[in-house]
Amino acid sequence: KMLARTFLADLYIGASVTFWYNHQDYEDYEEFSHWESYGLYRKSDGNSKKLDPKPAYLAAKAFSSLLKGFRFNRRLTAGRPEEDYVLEFANTNGGETRYAAWTRSREAVGIMLRLKNSSYQIFSHLGEKLSDVKTKRGVISLQLTDAPVYLIPSPEK
Repeated sequence: KMLARTFLADLYIGASVTFWYNHQDYEDYEEFSHWESYGLYRKSDGNSKKLDPKPAYLAAKAFSSLLKGFRFNRRLTAGRPEEDYVLEFANTNGGETRYAAWTRSREAVGIMLRLKNSSYQIFSHLGEKLSDVKTKRGVISLQLTDAPVYLIPSPEK
């Protein structure tokens, strides 16, 4: 979740580039520091050639695929401004908007958002589809945690 939050926060503040520290974990990171375990991959059960993706890899993949072709547009006002984040992304071809939302709080918090589409698919920071939600009179109720979620307009039927 921290990789997704880092990438999203960097877009919000206008950072031109973001670096993630390690491609893969160091083998004996326990001997050094916890920073050595921030890789996107870890070696697979003693196999020195096979790498297994870690949750950070899945978060980077979800971020890249769910927001591909979209640019940060603005931060929406929702919940507590010092804790809760809802970022709007606009398609570079125009039209569609997508959202990423999370809270800095350790406790889950409920917020209400006014959105233009009538229904959304919600994806976790790892790219898993969590649910489908419909707006009621243009408002959606959403539970935020410290792990970002992505709101993608549902396909028209």
